[in-house]
Amino acid sequence: MKTLKIALCDFRHRTRGLHSQVMPLSIGLMTMYAKSEVKGAKLDVRLYIDAEKYLSEFRDWQPDIVGGSFYYWNRSLTLRVMEKTKSANPETVTILGGPEIESDLHGQQSFHDSYDFIDICVLGEGEKPFVEIVQCVVDNKDPRLKKELKGAFYLHPETKALVVHPPAEKFKDLDEIPSPYTAGLFDEFFAATLHPMIQTTRGCPFACTFCCMALTMHNKVRSHSLERIRADLEYCADKLDGNKGFPLVVCDSNFGMYPQDIPVVKEIRRMQDERGWPRYLLLNIGKNKKERVIETSNILKWGLPAAMSAQSLNDKTLEAIKRKNISLDAMRDMVKGVKRSEAESYTELIFCLPEETLETFEASLKEMIEIGIHRIIIMTLMLLRGTPMAEKESIEKYEFDICYRAIPRAFGTYEGERIIEIEEVVVGTNTMTKDDYLYLRNLQFVLMVVYNSDQFKPIQRFLREIGGDVWEWVREIYRRLEKDKGILGSQLRAFADESSSELFETPQALRDFTQDD
Repeated sequence: MKTLKIALCDFRHRTRGLHSQVMPLSIGLMTMYAKSEVKGAKLDVRLYIDAEKYLSEFRDWQPDIVGGSFYYWNRSLTLRVMEKTKSANPETVTILGGPEIESDLHGQQSFHDSYDFIDICVLGEGEKPFVEIVQCVVDNKDPRLKKELKGAFYLHPETKALVVHPPAEKFKDLDEIPSPYTAGLFDEFFAATLHPMIQTTRGCPFACTFCCMALTMHNKVRSHSLERIRADLEYCADKLDGNKGFPLVVCDSNFGMYPQDIPVVKEIRRMQDERGWPRYLLLNIGKNKKERVIETSNILKWGLPAAMSAQSLNDKTLEAIKRKNISLDAMRDMVKGVKRSEAESYTELIFCLPEETLETFEASLKEMIEIGIHRIIIMTLMLLRGTPMAEKESIEKYEFDICYRAIPRAFGTYEGERIIEIEEVVVGTNTMTKDDYLYLRNLQFVLMVVYNSDQFKPIQRFLREIGGDVWEWVREIYRRLEKDKGILGSQLRAFADESSSELFETPQALRDFTQDD
């Protein structure tokens, strides 16, 4: 029986510590499904999170297939490694899949025109398309000549025309994919102290246009069985014995929102009682069904933070981004009803969203402060490929003013070449100017230091008790810092200078800047 050599890569930069500390779940699932389904060959699969290790091995090993898990934080590194791979061996089949894959025809054509060393891209669930690609290679066939390769797009090897296939069929039962944990596939990563990550459900019923889960192919939610989840948790607990401080990462889009989540939560609670793990859970709490989310938190031994990612409270904005928030009253109930909420409730707001103005954004801030949210996290709108927000139509409709900035800690030098990851950010729209953006960045700094800080919580509680306006208190601090000529004012001005100077007009301008030490 022939042996097929496959490298599956989920690269993370390591220059300032490992950029992502979680298990490479996606490539693990791909490996397990391929090994269970591909016929006629033995699969020799190597998993890589370290690009330097891959680069030191691939020329001698000469893999037949190289697949990359494609994220905005490893985009430049993954593309450069793929280019080196294709240059060293043009016969190697190169595949990309993940959230950074383009979702519209214009983007897909542009991508392949720019990166012709990528043979095939997979949009959406990757396990089934990957098996079909591998099976073609086993059978000595070019997968790009296959009549139908659902989930994939590529340039036809003969005509060079863009070929786009319909989405891949979904798994009705996620247990069809064997577990990479209980198979021992991730044992090397436990030794490297990566955090366990599991997926109990897949899919999201919401369609927020800034999110990669907005595509209709993701709107059906499916689950793993409780037995599968229990086995994975037990295996992780065994591997982490003596390291109970490691968090459990749950990569569901809306954990705690569905009826089937309650038995899972009870299983996690059993693990907490019997094994003392997981003490910490890192996850996305459900956007609706507050009663069930509260129940979820109260079942867990150490509860969950009351996380309410509103993004905006402006009705026009919510309509434009196809999002529905829970009511402000429901948010208040969440803060009161969820364990750990008093100390750890938080919300996220994104500025420069469509239809948002400076006035509506500040109104959202005021509302969140009045509810009593402990921390307010303000984020710049990023244009993530594979999302409706990043498509050409949306960019033109809302007149996005786009700049580029470096992603913190996501850079490194590989075979003598400096590679830096770049994020595409919106700094102005047809309803919000770039000056508004820079003002909100400064206000973000003050909120982080004054409002989010525990040191100032006693003052905030006192203001609330006497009927004071905490929002006006924050704004007054900002106004005084703007005028201050001393060390406090200098800190705000230094932050303002960095907020402006970190923005570049083009990705190449940023790359050129970073090449000079």
